[in-house]
Amino acid sequence: MMKLTPTQSYLPPVPRPSDPLAQSLIDMETVSTLLRMIFTAPPARTPHQTHDVVRKVIDHVQANFQDEVSLESIAHACATSKYHLCRVFRKATGMTLWDYLQELRLHHAIGLLQEGTHSISRVCHDSGFSDPSYFTKVFKAYAGKTPREWLKEYKVGGNTERVLDWNTANDE
Repeated sequence: MMKLTPTQSYLPPVPRPSDPLAQSLIDMETVSTLLRMIFTAPPARTPHQTHDVVRKVIDHVQANFQDEVSLESIAHACATSKYHLCRVFRKATGMTLWDYLQELRLHHAIGLLQEGTHSISRVCHDSGFSDPSYFTKVFKAYAGKTPREWLKEYKVGGNTERVLDWNTANDE
């Protein structure tokens, strides 16, 4: 293997034509190729297109949060890759798509609990959670108490003030 010194070129020397006209043609061809590459490249996403993707995601999640939702299904519905979707959504909203879905489901669950006509198990499933113990765990992290404790407090005092914001509950 050849060792290079700082004064040596890392690329092999390219013979340049001695004829200035030939060199000019090569330079023009290079510029032409670069321009073609620039103008035929796919356009970068504009802020408006990013906003459209986020709006589609929110609409899709709000319409389907009660069902089993996967990142792949959301990306497919929004005609984008799951990696781009996660990056754009977090940048636009400040939260992950999964956190948004959980918060949406929890707000729906709280609304159903406030009605007082459904069992906690029914609320769990109607809110898109498939496992009651996971629902209880997530609810407690969100509201600071289990659904049963929250429901007892709500029935006694009719107080909905205690429902915390997701970020506030995680900071305590």
